[in-house]
Amino acid sequence: MTTERFKEMRNLCENKKRDVSKYEILGNSLFYYCCGIDPTPIIAFGTQYQIYIYCDIFAYGNGNFDNAILKLYSRLEAHDHVLKTKYRFINPEVLNEAENVELTEWMVGNNESIFLLFIQDDAVRAFRAIYNCSDENNNSNLIKPKCICNFRNEFFDNSSLDYFHAIEKRVDYVFGYGPQSEKYKVVSKHPYYGDYEDNATIALYKRRFWCVY
Repeated sequence: MTTERFKEMRNLCENKKRDVSKYEILGNSLFYYCCGIDPTPIIAFGTQYQIYIYCDIFAYGNGNFDNAILKLYSRLEAHDHVLKTKYRFINPEVLNEAENVELTEWMVGNNESIFLLFIQDDAVRAFRAIYNCSDENNNSNLIKPKCICNFRNEFFDNSSLDYFHAIEKRVDYVFGYGPQSEKYKVVSKHPYYGDYEDNATIALYKRRFWCVY
């Protein structure tokens, strides 16, 4: 049975008209670009984030979208996450240029829900579409997520990397490679469950303070 909470998360993709409650969800999300099939952020943070937004083009490496997400889901299930509901979007209003978009709801811990929105698309385009809060829909006004995960990014061009580096300097947390700035410090390290390295850990960087210029 589809819950009201699941419908609310679906609405992030199905309706370009946003209200404060949707902005609040996006403002407390974790966005993982070039994510592959890495479950690490979800395992590490659990219900700290209502929704995890994953994005990858799957141009090489993990193959097609369906095979990749099945592998990711099996990794989450191996860490006691229970798949409750899933929904594959067909030409969603917000992410209508994405090749595939799927939303899942997972039960973790004491029967609490978290949501995973997986987008197969160019990361910059997907980010601009999902975090856009401009009435003119011109991507000039974007909600920033609470945390960006950038571990093992694989961009084909530097412009995309520069785009996200600029965003990472304005979020509260960076999981992976932290900005080279005294404004950030490592607050925790977490086991890595992806494909690239054995016995690796990923650092969580927290912004220590904000400056007004």
